[in-house]
Amino acid sequence: MTGFAEARKEVERATLGASIRAVNHRYLDLQIRLPSSFSGLEQRLRSIVQERLVRGRVELLVTVQFSQLPEAEVELNEKMIRALGSALERSRDHGLEIKEITVSDLMRVPNAVVIKEASSTMDATKDEALLAAITELVSEVLDDLDGMRKQEGEYLRSDLNGRHDSIEILIGLIEDGARESSEVFKDRLRERAEEFSEAMGADPMLLVQEIVRVALRSDISEELSRLRAHIAHWQVLVDSPDPCGRKLDFLLQEMNREANTIGAKIEGVKVKQHVVDMKVEIERLREQVQNIE
Repeated sequence: MTGFAEARKEVERATLGASIRAVNHRYLDLQIRLPSSFSGLEQRLRSIVQERLVRGRVELLVTVQFSQLPEAEVELNEKMIRALGSALERSRDHGLEIKEITVSDLMRVPNAVVIKEASSTMDATKDEALLAAITELVSEVLDDLDGMRKQEGEYLRSDLNGRHDSIEILIGLIEDGARESSEVFKDRLRERAEEFSEAMGADPMLLVQEIVRVALRSDISEELSRLRAHIAHWQVLVDSPDPCGRKLDFLLQEMNREANTIGAKIEGVKVKQHVVDMKVEIERLREQVQNIE
């Protein structure tokens, strides 16, 4: 399910920010973006998210803005600078007028001057109070995200329940239609068998037995019973507090298999249309179930 949440927090040394975005996905695809000095915190945050979320493409962004600028270290590539100075001196010896090199000139030379944070401030993962504050903030945005996803889940539940009820109605219509079609089919076969028996002199009882065998092959009572069992199991899964998306997906695969078998067995245009309608509802359910955790 989809959702977005963000929060900010002021602590002694910095302003912390966290945002999380989730969109529908069959599995959990988690991306975490942290400041480089907090990269050691990634596994801890990954574990926290994985405990709360099972499915979805999730992006977690954490920002840290320190109240004071970090100390800086300046490194000069002395070997390069000396070589550059020697080259300029040789150019002057050949009569070229070249002005003195300024600091701004050196800053434009790649790798001549390197400015980076001082090593004493690089390892922010040693500040347990700061790490605890980031972890707490991530838990807060997960709570907000969970609230949004639950609200969306209620809308999905209403839609799924409506389609679930439609399938129950279609099962009843298929059962009634199959019963009527079966009687018509038996009568038609019996009439044709009597005509054939009179013409060919075959034993009528043998023909009746064959009719019964054909009728039994077209019986769909077992498939209908399994469909009703799946419908009952569906309701149990939906009412459970545990994540049920993948289980519902598997259950719908089984329901679709039963619908295919029924469609291959039954006769009659009208009842076959009911089977097609049921398969359409099952497919729509499968599309929605992909959004359920």
